[in-house]
Amino acid sequence: MGVLSFFQEVIANHIAGVPFRTEKDASFIAKLSAALKVDSRAFKMALYGFFISAPMGHYLNTAMLRIFAGRTSKKSKVARFCAQNFVVAPLQTFVFLISMAFIGGAKNRSEAMSKVHLGFGKMLGLTWVVQPAASWVAGRWVPIELWPPYYNLVYFTLGMYFKTQIKISQVRVMKTIKKEKAKAARRGSTSSSSSSSSSSSDSDKEKHD
Repeated sequence: MGVLSFFQEVIANHIAGVPFRTEKDASFIAKLSAALKVDSRAFKMALYGFFISAPMGHYLNTAMLRIFAGRTSKKSKVARFCAQNFVVAPLQTFVFLISMAFIGGAKNRSEAMSKVHLGFGKMLGLTWVVQPAASWVAGRWVPIELWPPYYNLVYFTLGMYFKTQIKISQVRVMKTIKKEKAKAARRGSTSSSSSSSSSSSDSDKEKHD
């Protein structure tokens, strides 16, 4: 899962078109990392996958298997569906977002929680759309012993989609800010040139007088 989390970050950078710039005299490794769009966040994501996401997913799915092992009644299926969507999914969503907040540079708990608050509803809603279909596929075609890697792949795809959307929004904001700065710089240069031309014309008039 650590490797998947690493590639999740890198793939999201490529899809979103996150700009990576290096100095002309940068080392070969730095230029290669920029070309591949690999940064420190990718390695932090790998650590998140190894030490947080993978163990949590393993224990949650193991618990689900133990609780609902051998239960095939309609009530058991409904209970499993509710547990997956209202216990497992919210917990994984929260842990994912709080981890992404700190990896993304949140300096304290309140800042991290504000980012979680912004994205929790959207990501959980998306999970509730995908989760029933994923559970239906798992129930019909995926062997029970393959459920942990199967659900890891599902959440990897969801996480990558959500991360890509966030990065696309950030890139748009960066481009907007850059355009506004460029416009402000043009206005400043235009006003300064006009003021200098007016001052020069005034001085010419004084000399003529």
